[in-house]
Amino acid sequence: MARKKRNSEEADNDVEDKAGAAPTKRVKGKSSTSIEVTSDENVEVVNDFEFVTFGRPYFDIRAEFREDEDFDSDDEDSCKEIKKQAQEESDKYTDKLWKDFPEHKWAVSRKGKALLEGYALQSMKCDQDSFDMYIYNDWSSYGEQEIAENMVRMIFTLTNPRKIDV
Repeated sequence: MARKKRNSEEADNDVEDKAGAAPTKRVKGKSSTSIEVTSDENVEVVNDFEFVTFGRPYFDIRAEFREDEDFDSDDEDSCKEIKKQAQEESDKYTDKLWKDFPEHKWAVSRKGKALLEGYALQSMKCDQDSFDMYIYNDWSSYGEQEIAENMVRMIFTLTNPRKIDV
């Protein structure tokens, strides 16, 4: 059964109530659902659309080393140096606020990072080799295709407004 339409006064009251509300406090590291906290111990106000940095990826550091003529990708010592630099970058920048490091170009919103981690987890679940099993040749590919379709569907539903018949 369809809901009764609200008049404009009721809708305006809801907007005013939400606009003046303080941000919800959440325990750091929890999911995007809000958790009400009564005490202020170990509590941080988290904004999902706040940008955080992460260390330069391995491929970017390796590309920098490849420009050097003396670099040999088969040499283990050279690769150790790249891995060491990647670890140092990761330790220095991972999960730090981007406003504290504006010159660092590797940043993502907290919400974007959560989406990426969720899709990466789904991708790992689709990989039959990681579970030492074989279903059929295209099993992993079909799973990754479904993940890509879900990403596109989510973007489509967020960017296209609903058509409401009046």
